[in-house]
Amino acid sequence: MGRGLRTTARWLALLAVAACGDPEASTTETTAATTGDATSDATDTDATDTDETETTAGEVGWHATLKLDATQGALLSVWGPARDDVYAVGGQDMVGEAPSRGIAFHHDGVAWSEVSLPQDTPRLNWVHGVDGALWVVGQRGTALTRDGDGWIATETGTEQPLWGIWCAAADQLWAVGGDGVGGAPTLLRYDGVAWSTVAVPPLSVESAGLFKVWGVGQAAIVVGDLGATLIYDGASWRAEETGSLADLISVWGVASDDALAVGGRSNARLARWDGDAWSGVTLAEEPGLSGVWVDPGGEATVVGDQGLIARVAPGELALVREESPTHLLLHAVTGFPDGTRVAVGGSLVGPPPFVGVAVHYTP
Repeated sequence: MGRGLRTTARWLALLAVAACGDPEASTTETTAATTGDATSDATDTDATDTDETETTAGEVGWHATLKLDATQGALLSVWGPARDDVYAVGGQDMVGEAPSRGIAFHHDGVAWSEVSLPQDTPRLNWVHGVDGALWVVGQRGTALTRDGDGWIATETGTEQPLWGIWCAAADQLWAVGGDGVGGAPTLLRYDGVAWSTVAVPPLSVESAGLFKVWGVGQAAIVVGDLGATLIYDGASWRAEETGSLADLISVWGVASDDALAVGGRSNARLARWDGDAWSGVTLAEEPGLSGVWVDPGGEATVVGDQGLIARVAPGELALVREESPTHLLLHAVTGFPDGTRVAVGGSLVGPPPFVGVAVHYTP
């Protein structure tokens, strides 16, 4: 599940302790149903305008490059094989009688453009690809793969929300999900032909959802609700304890024995996997984290609530803040060899309708 994007049942619990309002109003807090929780302020500039690309003018630093209004929704994931071939996905959750709907955008290195989706596509939660193939997953067990200028829907065998996908190879894809409230966590594998359900090994916590999966080679790491983690060694899955009940929302790394997971609700949680065990820290002075990307040298970029953007040095568990152009929750981040980084998010800490944002870092 994405940070802030919980189901209505989780929203009601959050509303008991958090103020909510119009997501397009200045400094209004909002909550949603993604991978964990989040708290984000939507300022007048954050929540206005739509899919007009902002100019970056080549200035070094972070710049807003896309703003989406409530007719479109928030962006939950961003990924691409190159800085001029980047996809961002998300959408709008149910508003009254209106169903959930998905959105997708593409950045060609200059500007964002909207990508058409099949009719009735629900909100999309994650995007990843491998060897020229692009996959997206989302609500109602949705899994789509790009086919030229169109999409092919694949049957996953589940109606559970799918929050993350990792494409190790064309015949080895992992997807994770669950309702994040009271159901069982979901783990799926695609073998190049069809999706199948994989048994989740016994967990030491009563996790109701797996939120993200990342891997390298045949190995993979899954993180989720209540700090649940799974490790895949290329042959079988096993559960590992993290020493904390804080939700872990996302994970990325450079090797099977060097990965960083992020999460937390009100406060940031960082956890490192060294191949044998998890070590972690809760940063009481920092808001919750939602997304992480790690460059080949091991330096991580993390994003989260209140527009937080920060670096984490290799092997460390401390944040070094960067100036952010938004106060909206940033839910995901990716990067490229030339130093370009892209993060996306929206007003994901309150009930819908959501607004969205994408920001670029120009090196």
